[in-house]
Amino acid sequence: MFLSGSRFTQLQHGVSSLGKLKKKSQFGGIGLLIDGVLFAISSDGELYLRGSSHA
Repeated sequence: MFLSGSRFTQLQHGVSSLGKLKKKSQFGGIGLLIDGVLFAISSDGELYLRGSSHA
């Protein structure tokens, strides 16, 4: 499982300067949100990042 408890805690610390990280069950996996904005999904041991043309 990609998003174990300790891995999620590490991720929280790593992105803390961007906002509050939350996880939410979505699309058959776990959605990762920063301040309510979905930026990634963890499913079947993989991490899928959301892309955008905006920089």
